[in-house]
Amino acid sequence: MTGENAGGRWRPTIDALVAGLAEHFGEPVTVVNANEIDDGFSCLVRGAAPTGPLRVSWEGVLGLAEVDGRPDVSVSVFVYSHGRRVRLDDQPGSYLELVHEGPLDGGTWREVGWLQDDFGEFAAHDRYGG
Repeated sequence: MTGENAGGRWRPTIDALVAGLAEHFGEPVTVVNANEIDDGFSCLVRGAAPTGPLRVSWEGVLGLAEVDGRPDVSVSVFVYSHGRRVRLDDQPGSYLELVHEGPLDGGTWREVGWLQDDFGEFAAHDRYGG
């Protein structure tokens, strides 16, 4: 759980959420970078390096924003094979959405499902590590 911007108001929360995400996925999760603002944050997170014959890996955008005075936490996960983003059907972009439920220093992750990137919000995440 290392990365840029190691300190900051939100760092303990980021570390707790990433630890829970690692437990959910059953593998280590690394914070690549974190951008904090007064009422939330956004982080690039990454699983293990590509391995195996399919060279499967993943990255995600973990974020927290206050909605109606309550924290709204989610992670959008991009799956890669041989460094290229995996897509569903003929969609320009697909991602797996997970939401965090419960206290920020605990709680659980729940998979919402695969979503289509209708607005190209995550188009920059087309290649692993890119």
